[in-house]
Amino acid sequence: MKADYGEHDAILIARCMMQIKAKFDTDEVAGDPGFLQANDGSRSIKEELVRRAAHTGAVFRRNNQKFWVMLHAVTHETDAYNHVGEFAPTLNGRAAYFTLFAQYRGRGHFTNEHQAAVRVLATLHWNGKARGFTWHTFISRLIGAFNDLKLKGDPRSNANKVEVLLEKTVGDSSLSNGRSHITGDAVLQSNSQGAIDYLTTQVLQSQSKSDRMSWKIRSRGTKRDVRLSRKVNLIYSRFNCQMTKILK
Repeated sequence: MKADYGEHDAILIARCMMQIKAKFDTDEVAGDPGFLQANDGSRSIKEELVRRAAHTGAVFRRNNQKFWVMLHAVTHETDAYNHVGEFAPTLNGRAAYFTLFAQYRGRGHFTNEHQAAVRVLATLHWNGKARGFTWHTFISRLIGAFNDLKLKGDPRSNANKVEVLLEKTVGDSSLSNGRSHITGDAVLQSNSQGAIDYLTTQVLQSQSKSDRMSWKIRSRGTKRDVRLSRKVNLIYSRFNCQMTKILK
């Protein structure tokens, strides 16, 4: 590769590095020292961004495809391509990389990653009450765990993904109607993304309703305070008038 990188090249390389980081969910890493903290006491911002890059969404898919193009360029005329050629139709650079990693470094790494993904599914829950833990974060971790299981040769069916989604959201009573709807819909029962989209709509509606209710309560409180203040001022004014008459 070029020795003198331009700005575009640096951005491309930084983005592609996201595809090969070892852990998709840093909160589940045992002994994780925390944000911008490595074992030696420091971590660069670039390293932290790579460590926390999401493995879902349009940006990830685009970068994953770019990484496949780079990987294809260095393997397509070598024996290594025999191990990654199957990923050409989907342009899945991350899966191709881990396949090469397993081939040349052993599958012990894959065992650890599989256990980490299973652990995420076992501990992940949504009740809508945890501060700082958003619905987007919950869904990102859930999808990330499913994706990692697939990469490790343990794919979950759409029906199983929907079942897990319903199980993990049972703590949020505002989604009870949404869960009932999905349970009774044969199409959504086998469409994990459709089920996620449906519950996402329910969450947004619930949050909007909660925001409106909070505003009404604050508004009522403000009006009540204004009325009380007026009454106090009126009483005080009358009291002053009476005292003035008495003291004359």
